[in-house]
Amino acid sequence: MKYDTDIPIYIQIIEKIKNDILNGTLVPGEKLPSMQEMAVTMEVNQNTILRAYKDCESLGIIETKRGIGSFVIGDQELINRLRTEKVTLIIDAFIRDLEALGYSRAEIIDLIKDAGRSAQEVTP
Repeated sequence: MKYDTDIPIYIQIIEKIKNDILNGTLVPGEKLPSMQEMAVTMEVNQNTILRAYKDCESLGIIETKRGIGSFVIGDQELINRLRTEKVTLIIDAFIRDLEALGYSRAEIIDLIKDAGRSAQEVTP
């Protein structure tokens, strides 16, 4: 994984785990790699993974069973809420960026509609 030097690595790992849960790469109940395995895969120190896993547990997106491992939570309602929060953040940033370029909300909506029509024309 390529890391952004402006963001702490453990936060980037948390975001990767969250995204993997939200996009279905990691499914509810799935066992995560051990901290050692994840450290090797992510090319980071085990302490970085420990912190990421602990923070993920605090966020409620994984649970650790002592002596067994860490697992993706099985709470689909929480996963749906996280997905909605993520989408809201993306949309808000998108709108702010376009407004900074001088677009009005009405123009932004038209741009989205046009993009949707263009995508439908390309899709078989």
